[in-house]
Amino acid sequence: MPPIPTNTVFASTGVYLVDKDVNQGRVSMMLPGIKRDNPDYFPTIVMNDILGGGGFTSRLVNRVRSDEGLAYDVSSSFRAAFIIR
Repeated sequence: MPPIPTNTVFASTGVYLVDKDVNQGRVSMMLPGIKRDNPDYFPTIVMNDILGGGGFTSRLVNRVRSDEGLAYDVSSSFRAAFIIR
């Protein structure tokens, strides 16, 4: 496995708009994760399930799909890095 990147330079915060004449799109937001031996690993798994990883019971689905009708599919995911010793 390659080493986990340590580069912490991010794009500046803001809103980025891409004006295209299409009826659908995709948005991806990514940030550095955590290792599996991090004490926050299990709370993070639970948080992701509540936010968007829990299917139709998640907060993202309830708000974006059910309440607003803005998307057919919305979700979140979290994957932790394996620890290799």
